[in-house]
Amino acid sequence: MMKSGNRIYRNWLYALLLIVFSSCIDETFTENTVEGTFLTVRGITPLGATTHEGTPEDRVVRTLRILAFDRTTGNKISNVSYAASTGDIIRHPIDPGTYDFVFLANEPPHIPVKTKLEAIGNYSDLNHIAYPASFFSSEQLIPMMQEIKNVTVLSNGQGATLENGTTVSMLLLALERLGVRVDVELKAVDDLNSVFKGVIFSNIPNLVPLTAGYDGPAIERNVVRKFTLTDDGGYFADGTATAEWGWGKKVNRIILPASEPASTNDEDEAVIFTVDMVDNYSPSCELKINSSPVNYSLPKNTKLDLTGYIQDPLQVNIIASKWEDVDEDWDIVGVKVLNVSTLETGITDFNGARISFSSNMPIVKVLPELYVGATGTTKAETEKIFNDLVLKSNDTKDNGATITYATSRFLYTYDKTSQTGTGYMDVLLDEQNVKGARETYRIVLSVEDEDGGKLQREIKINTAQDGKRFVFDAYGTGYIGAFFRDDEVGERIITGQQARIAGASERPEDLGAISPWKATVESGDFVVLSSTPSFDPRVGMDDPGNPEHYQVLPNAYKGEGGTYVEGRGRVYFRIGVKGKNTGATPRYARVKIERYGGRWGTGDNQVWYSAEYLYVRQGEEPDYIMRPGTADPISKGPLQGKSRDYARKISPYNLTSPAYYNGSNALYTPVDHKQAKFVKYPSQAGAFFQWGLPKKANQDYFRLAYHPTALTVDHWIK
Repeated sequence: MMKSGNRIYRNWLYALLLIVFSSCIDETFTENTVEGTFLTVRGITPLGATTHEGTPEDRVVRTLRILAFDRTTGNKISNVSYAASTGDIIRHPIDPGTYDFVFLANEPPHIPVKTKLEAIGNYSDLNHIAYPASFFSSEQLIPMMQEIKNVTVLSNGQGATLENGTTVSMLLLALERLGVRVDVELKAVDDLNSVFKGVIFSNIPNLVPLTAGYDGPAIERNVVRKFTLTDDGGYFADGTATAEWGWGKKVNRIILPASEPASTNDEDEAVIFTVDMVDNYSPSCELKINSSPVNYSLPKNTKLDLTGYIQDPLQVNIIASKWEDVDEDWDIVGVKVLNVSTLETGITDFNGARISFSSNMPIVKVLPELYVGATGTTKAETEKIFNDLVLKSNDTKDNGATITYATSRFLYTYDKTSQTGTGYMDVLLDEQNVKGARETYRIVLSVEDEDGGKLQREIKINTAQDGKRFVFDAYGTGYIGAFFRDDEVGERIITGQQARIAGASERPEDLGAISPWKATVESGDFVVLSSTPSFDPRVGMDDPGNPEHYQVLPNAYKGEGGTYVEGRGRVYFRIGVKGKNTGATPRYARVKIERYGGRWGTGDNQVWYSAEYLYVRQGEEPDYIMRPGTADPISKGPLQGKSRDYARKISPYNLTSPAYYNGSNALYTPVDHKQAKFVKYPSQAGAFFQWGLPKKANQDYFRLAYHPTALTVDHWIK
């Protein structure tokens, strides 16, 4: 390891120390004569000024147990527990000889544990002992441990000789904490004060073994630690708002039991961190100290500084270090830096995954080719699988102070002065459009410098598609609607496939490119549009989440205001409403969706768009299609100009047939008089009903309900 000033890091050369016996640390050191039949131990001196030093509470020791074992047999020679005051020197009685020492500080006041500690007869007995998770918290002293092997205690007051041959007059302990300290800083673009309740750590192990050879009761991951503003306000402090992040919250000094699973890359063994939003979607992530290769352990004596960016899914960048030194096996700052929030995620056809990243390099991009499959070297074009991640020639902007790389789904901004950059990508399926498909793809994120040096990360995307996207193209357009109950505000997903740019009137440089699209709120100021994909992990499957847990907010990265969104390739955006409808009648809005139609000239702006309209209704109360009275008079026929005396309100609830209600998938089913069924408004589709027929018409064609999604190739009407 390394030596800095008076600090000596883990090594058998350790001068050994017993940490301060109160929150005040004795900074004095005096030479003492060592009696020959004693091993002399003294409390730890103050730590030097280090980045991850922690606070005085982390260094308090009140008890110390000294265990000595015969070097050859492992049998216990001595086992004594001491209480001490600040600056005390412990003279531990022991005969001259060679021993393996174990030092246990702040052992839990837990009778079963104490009984086992007192009964130790051989070094192997340590393998049976684990501390309960309940003794690792901010309100208690942190249990600590250190082993120093092959120590020869000398006679006649000459001290002790360590394994490397160094002789010392006094051992100064470098105890390692058996717990983990976590400091959290949360950031968000939007003000979350009304919904933020606290933080939760879950999937925590219930025991912390003393040794790597632990063979006691099985360790279970059933511990949950919940910290709320109401009950644990002392942990929380407001963060500093910036132009980029308008809201912040800090959570200080959470102490957790260490987590050291046998398999460090097993996601099921990860401690889970959740931002508690109660009734809203609560973003979460697995904590890991390394992402390549992945490492989900939280080792003993670890201090974690978590910076969480709340962007629907939780993106957490973690700096992990020892309280006192740095382990080179962890993510540490290097010459080239590329920090990625996750290296594996999964999406369906209706949701997306937001992956954030940071670097000290001026160029970050997604490579134009990806790998197909969880392993192997089969390649495909990135753009034909995922929507608009690959930079085009005009997607880079340099304003002198910063460089910005941006597509509709990718953004990286690099500050030349600080030589730092941050970015994100929204991973969303595009032309890969196969019903029932299951596939894994590996995209490559690459950072580069001006001299051609590269650092790359491979990101695994597991995809699932259970339906098939309709294409926005010829034969007219159908009715598009988004519906909300009065008390619903959550996401509705609008999507459709676009063809690539083609045709004789197109410029040669545009042929084969993905087509642009845009959507604008034309009426209804209660509507919100966002290009951010859904982060409901089950949407598009049989058991989607509650849309109300996924609020629609404008994509702040792109500077959206909520009334306009745009993109390239697949049409995909979300629509929501700003609040509940408190009026007595439903309210309505209209959104214009424009997709690329073609060119009428060669200029950059000489293109035309084909328009569709999305109609929005919030409210489930019956309403009029045509209003009664003279406000909306009859416009044609023999009753032209007269009032609509028979106009009535109708229910917006979708109707279906009993057969469909009970699970039939037939192309059409009959519905007897007054036998229709209501489906769950607004998330389930009703049936399409045939036009009315005279009473004397063929009864076989009365009230036919057609399946809302079954497709027929040879239908005579498009």
